[in-house]
Amino acid sequence: MDEKRTMETAPCGISCYTCSAYQNGVIKECACTLSKNLEGFEKFAKRFSSMNPELENFEEFKNILHHFSSGNCLGCRNRTEEVPYCSIPKCIKSKNIKFCAECREFPCTVSGLEGELKDTWLRNTRKMKEIGKEEYLLEVEKEPHYK
Repeated sequence: MDEKRTMETAPCGISCYTCSAYQNGVIKECACTLSKNLEGFEKFAKRFSSMNPELENFEEFKNILHHFSSGNCLGCRNRTEEVPYCSIPKCIKSKNIKFCAECREFPCTVSGLEGELKDTWLRNTRKMKEIGKEEYLLEVEKEPHYK
């Protein structure tokens, strides 16, 4: 299995690679490229806004793009501090496994997750168990993160 894909997928099955906060993710990469290619466009946005009213909001768009260009999360596997609402990283380390799908005790009550995050964890882990880790990792990096 590709170690890079494992490192860019949280133990719960959420893809770090497609997350807007991830420092090495596709969203940050695309936002940085777009920001670079739009340098100096402000004067053109003003000039063309009478023909394209959407360009009146270019400054706001630029601020949003800056936000997406600033991802600095290391990902769950590389974090130095614990996430207070998630016990999964500590649990998988104690069991010497990479994903919850490898655990005989799944599903369990150890995750610490609630609501939508818990539902996502359960769905991801069940899918990984069903199709296998390798296939899951290939699939998850191609899917939109926020669908």
